[in-house]
Amino acid sequence: MIAAHSPEELDRRIEAALRVLCQVFKVYRLTINWAKGMTEALLVYRGHTAELHWKARFREGIPSIDTPDGKLLHIVTAYRHVGAVVEATESPTAEARARVDSALAAWYRIAARIFGSPHLSRELKLSLAESLIFSRLFFAVETWAPSNMVPLRALEAVQTRVARRVEECWVRAADGPRQAAGVNGAPTAESRSNEEVRRRLGIISIEAELRRRRLLYLPRLGVNAPDTLLALLQSKPQGRPLPWVQLLTDDLRAVKHFHRGKLEELPDPADDARPWMTLATGHRAAWKDLVREATVQFSSALTATRREPVFAPVVQPADEAGGGGDFAGVPCPDCPQNARRLFASQRAMEAHRATAHGKRREARNFIYADGTCPGCGHCYGTRARAIVHATKTKTCAGIIARAGTCMDAENLAALDCSDAEAAKASRRAGHPTPLARCPGPGRGPKAPKTGSLLAMALALALAAADVDENEMHGDV
Repeated sequence: MIAAHSPEELDRRIEAALRVLCQVFKVYRLTINWAKGMTEALLVYRGHTAELHWKARFREGIPSIDTPDGKLLHIVTAYRHVGAVVEATESPTAEARARVDSALAAWYRIAARIFGSPHLSRELKLSLAESLIFSRLFFAVETWAPSNMVPLRALEAVQTRVARRVEECWVRAADGPRQAAGVNGAPTAESRSNEEVRRRLGIISIEAELRRRRLLYLPRLGVNAPDTLLALLQSKPQGRPLPWVQLLTDDLRAVKHFHRGKLEELPDPADDARPWMTLATGHRAAWKDLVREATVQFSSALTATRREPVFAPVVQPADEAGGGGDFAGVPCPDCPQNARRLFASQRAMEAHRATAHGKRREARNFIYADGTCPGCGHCYGTRARAIVHATKTKTCAGIIARAGTCMDAENLAALDCSDAEAAKASRRAGHPTPLARCPGPGRGPKAPKTGSLLAMALALALAAADVDENEMHGDV
């Protein structure tokens, strides 16, 4: 890594480093592959002249650096090296997405046969999940310092999917199919919250997992870290500690708060971190016990701060419009005024309306099993995807409402039952939704297919426009 206090000094250091690098390679009769995708650079300018220096780096519309060999060193925003993705913005979002893809690739192969098998114990499934899936998600996450919750939510989605799969099979094996299906008021695996599922399985949340790993990484850092790294962590640019150091400081404060009786004599880690380092490196077994005991509180306290559906008093019109200060989510229009529920998203509210009030999407009355939208005539692979499209697309929704043919109740009930069975089979196979049987339409504007309601409406509109034009010219 090359750093400087100004863009001008950074350019000079980059040129000097490239010159020395090329000379060393020539001495050993080696060549550098400057091709795109092989040798690339991450470059970030800061300061008043950062924009000017960045524009000067463009060669034929591509940001690059001139090398002593006469080639171009391409500048990229993200670089993959040995499976890890490094971004110029220092955000772990791209790395989190790559880990999610890797974990899901392993999950799909064993979701049905291993995690869906009733013959394997819950402990064995959790052990396999830890070694085969979670190991891909949480490898070296103790070094992350995310500035937002996007990468953590990506990891949490995979963890939740695995946990719910294990929980569903465990409930069926322990309570029987009738209790697992929610007969006689018994809670189902799908009705339980993510926090309850994790608590029943002994899995901590993503935030608590990162905090636990950072605390357990502290002894290794104190024993094996080089002096240059320790000096870098102790630096305070602009009078503030580094983001990762601030996270570790907050973690140590949380441990001290949990073990108030044992650690009350230790100073605040922001004022003096040496006693904490001595405790972590000199008494590793005791430090692990302290972290393990505090991990449960980390999980419950962090999860309690998330936005969950809650009961709230009457929602005033000013709150729904955004003018009130007590509005905390999307209200359900079908709940009583004295106990109206608020939800964190529109999707959660629609799911509540479907299960609690029986309010389903109107588009399901017009779409058949082939998954074709009657408005635009495109096939979306499954009926569920076509219903979502017809609901969210205002053009198709309006055309279907005006000119669509509603199916009879018997066919509608049969299609709903078939969709429910397909959704259950898909979840057992490890997929959140049924897979499409045919490829859907590509991205970009879609021309209406011949015979669709939208094509007929456009044809009528064009015909009416031609008639009006002919009348203006006196041809009719």
